[in-house]
Amino acid sequence: RMEILNRHKDGRDIWLETNQVPIRGDQGGEMSYIAIERDITAAKQNAQQLEEARQAAEEGGRAKSDFLATMSHEIRTPMNGVIGMAQLLEETDLDTDQKLYADTILSSAKTLLALINDILDLSKLDAGQISINPCDFDLHQCIDETIRLLRTQAEAKGLTLDVERDADLPRHLNGDDHRLRQILNNLVGNAIKFTEQGRVKVTVEAEPTPGGGVLLNWSIIDTGIGIPKEMLTGIFERFSQADAAISRRFGGSGLGLAISRRLAEAMDGRITVTSEIGAGSCFTLALPFALASAADITVAPVPERTGDTDGLSGLRVLVAEDNRVNRLLIQKFLKQTDLELEFAHDGAEAVDKVKSFEPDIILMDVSMPVMDGLEATRIIRSWGQPQPAIIALTANAFDTDREVCLAAGMNEFVTKPISRTQLLEVLASFAQAHRVQMTG
Repeated sequence: RMEILNRHKDGRDIWLETNQVPIRGDQGGEMSYIAIERDITAAKQNAQQLEEARQAAEEGGRAKSDFLATMSHEIRTPMNGVIGMAQLLEETDLDTDQKLYADTILSSAKTLLALINDILDLSKLDAGQISINPCDFDLHQCIDETIRLLRTQAEAKGLTLDVERDADLPRHLNGDDHRLRQILNNLVGNAIKFTEQGRVKVTVEAEPTPGGGVLLNWSIIDTGIGIPKEMLTGIFERFSQADAAISRRFGGSGLGLAISRRLAEAMDGRITVTSEIGAGSCFTLALPFALASAADITVAPVPERTGDTDGLSGLRVLVAEDNRVNRLLIQKFLKQTDLELEFAHDGAEAVDKVKSFEPDIILMDVSMPVMDGLEATRIIRSWGQPQPAIIALTANAFDTDREVCLAAGMNEFVTKPISRTQLLEVLASFAQAHRVQMTG
């Protein structure tokens, strides 16, 4: 059986599928064949069109990913300046009106940043780039910390946020607690946003699973505006709200539920909803987890934030950053510290200044003219002299960007926009490691 490209008598090329079977004669010497041929030209053309469509779809997907990566970088770079300068402005002496203006700038900038993060998360889910990273964690601590942040939002609206959990709810589980927090933030945050009076109630129960783990069943019940029955399935679609009036009244991108459902499915769970107009909604979340023992869980000590910068005294820091506003922002963030600060405007200048300045830590932007941060890092790592800690301080936000930076020899990956507290903490952690290394 084979496929043959043949030519029709009118000159057209045609594809034939031929099946040929040999038949021996009675005496075994003669051989004849039965051939069955079928014109498969149309099928071949359809297959070619499907292949071209597949290639076009893949190219479109790559173009979308490249676009989102580029736009994420281009938007995050000025956002770093907006949020950073607004934070610095809030620390100055302001009158009542000026403080209101600064708070509004900062709040609006953070809302825009949340939208950028949602779009990136959805893009990663579409491309299958969201990874689920299970680890052993304390479920009770996870619940308490998540609800503590959300309770502030509820109290600001005069709402009651209640939590009920099983008395025998297991404490130590294995799973991706970061994604669990993200889903709960979306679901409970939505309930608070669409509830103007009354309360939001969160319940969690555990039931054993055949594999020896547990299935956590969550219910998020609110007394909010409710959702029309015909919209109950559509609200999980991207950029979807129950109607345009709700979008104008309450705001939001309509991405939170779409992201939450896809994350739940990636964790082998599910999200469902029931609702009644004017009476509120009930979202149910079911997620499986494995059990873990308390001995398996290591809780990293949380450094006390005292604002003391003595640990940075005498530290030599080189900042490789081509954006003028970001250089100014870092200079202002570190103004009250007793460290030596030097700037490079591109990767090539950073390589030169490493030899003359001999920094302990380099804050390295990735996308720079002349030479990018990755190439500069590779060159620095190829030298035999004592090596500085190199921290990627970049607007690139994909997991693949982090992997590329670490593979090039960087020690850490920090995404813009960065706050003053975050910058001081990351510098302090590497300053401590550097002193331990120098003292042996």
